[in-house]
Amino acid sequence: MIEASDKLILFLILGCHIVHSVPRAHLKQGVVQGTNRKSYDGRTFSAFEGIPYAKPPVGELRFREPVAAPCWNNVLIANKSYMCSQLDGTLTVIGTEDCLYLNVYVPKNNIDENDTFDVLVHIHGGSLSIGSASTMSLPDYLMDKDLILVAFNYRLGAAGFLSTGDSVMPGNNGLKDQTWL
Repeated sequence: MIEASDKLILFLILGCHIVHSVPRAHLKQGVVQGTNRKSYDGRTFSAFEGIPYAKPPVGELRFREPVAAPCWNNVLIANKSYMCSQLDGTLTVIGTEDCLYLNVYVPKNNIDENDTFDVLVHIHGGSLSIGSASTMSLPDYLMDKDLILVAFNYRLGAAGFLSTGDSVMPGNNGLKDQTWL
């Protein structure tokens, strides 16, 4: 029979192992913590979903070119996908204006700085009016290969492409989001 003190030690050992196996990446903006996932063929890969690449385009930044996201001091938990504002099939607005995030998928948890991988950057389709970085199951299929997948959101519809033909709203911010990376 396992004593209470043995259970505590076992819990601490397992807990430390679980915490240690969580994928982390050190970026110039700060540390990002992701999650481990499995591909369709069962290969474990690291997912970092929801890394900000620009400040939220709201308030004074609405209808403006993207502005670099600030650095962060704490570990950024990157386990949430975002979607830019758009109309769904029932003409209901879904998503959020605060959507300039990218998702990065890496083929293994512990990458050596000398490892090299091909990088595939996926710009979602949707006629510049619908879609998001997470609407397809690309990582579930592609992470069976030794490559890094990057998918990102960009402003859609009027938020991304409305122009007044002058400096008030010069337009094409959705394309500027795409080239910001």
